[in-house]
Amino acid sequence: MKDVKIHPFVKAHWDEIAPFHRKLFERVAKPLYILIAIMLELPEDYFISRNAYDKRSEDWLRWMMHPPRPREYYDAVESYGIGGHTDQSSLTLLFEQNVAGLQMLTTDGVWKWVKPVPGGITINAGELFSHLTKGYVKATIHRVHAPVDDQLSEERLGCIYFSLMNVHIS
Repeated sequence: MKDVKIHPFVKAHWDEIAPFHRKLFERVAKPLYILIAIMLELPEDYFISRNAYDKRSEDWLRWMMHPPRPREYYDAVESYGIGGHTDQSSLTLLFEQNVAGLQMLTTDGVWKWVKPVPGGITINAGELFSHLTKGYVKATIHRVHAPVDDQLSEERLGCIYFSLMNVHIS
């Protein structure tokens, strides 16, 4: 892929990143796509045919690191943060973080903390999946919030995998 710019950090760790990325697709995203297709009484490959791993896609990994900050910092920047939103992806896989920060909007309009499950992955459905299922799978409204007080001194680390099916309108 000559036209793709790769960050030096990614180049340096490519031998670890590439297999990890493939495993995420093969062992997590792909089975979820198949399961949801079965639940919707569609052919098992209905979603997979739109997101073959070896074809160019918009799937990507994001690593985040947020240093510890005092409550005053979060209070000052709250209005500049990302409020409630949905992702454009089909599926978003969020790896367990050591610091609470993710909240989801309930159907009652209440923001609830998403409790990290040790070794677990939180899965959000995105706008693309909602569109492809004509709203049957709802996009998850969520936000990243300041940590709770007893976790303010902790560094927040995150790894997020965005899976986007290829959709071609003819």
